[in-house]
Amino acid sequence: MNRPGWMWSALILLLLLAAAGWFAYNIQRNDVKVASKAGHHLPSPNRLREELSGRVLQYGTNPEGDIDKILLDAAGKKYWLHFPPHTARAVTSVAPVNNSIDVTADQSDGPGPHAGNGYELRFLRNRSKNKELDMDQIPAPEPRKGMEVIIEGNVSDVLRRSMSEKQNFELSGRLISMPPHMARELRLLIRKAEMIKVKGNLRDSTSGFLSATGMPVVRPTMITLDSITYKIR
Repeated sequence: MNRPGWMWSALILLLLLAAAGWFAYNIQRNDVKVASKAGHHLPSPNRLREELSGRVLQYGTNPEGDIDKILLDAAGKKYWLHFPPHTARAVTSVAPVNNSIDVTADQSDGPGPHAGNGYELRFLRNRSKNKELDMDQIPAPEPRKGMEVIIEGNVSDVLRRSMSEKQNFELSGRLISMPPHMARELRLLIRKAEMIKVKGNLRDSTSGFLSATGMPVVRPTMITLDSITYKIR
């Protein structure tokens, strides 16, 4: 059956409109991808960006003992401002405890003890020191193995108590930082030992990380408890 000319024209028009819509959709999707790569300051759709001003109450740490967050008192309300551990040296130099600061932060939408009241630090300013810090301008440190060291010492009562809840411990002026799974395996054995020997790599002190203890950090590769050696994997 022959179709009237106007029906063919309408069909062609519909096909052209569909093709134009598909083309526009793909351009928009590609633009969003480019923006997500280049625009580090753009908050994700699930995050709320806020400008906050207040006083630095204290710094917090991750399970490894590295400083990675600020507790800010802003008009009586407290906020945890998280930042990458490798930026700790820069952040603490701009915002010492008890200093007043202005910050830009994205509300954290992830799980954790500060969920709903935690923020990711994006920009920091200390007017009294005339210093500011753009977090996106701090590059991640290059991976470095670090200098190999061997440390020996007695297992003190303080060490025995601390190993009941932490994945790191202090030995001869160094902070020995174990992976969580190895800390769980060796925690009880360390508490029962008399002598301990650690072989590992000393973390580069210029990498930007900052331990709350102020001690140099050692990543162990082997731990000897009395006469038994355990390889850290």
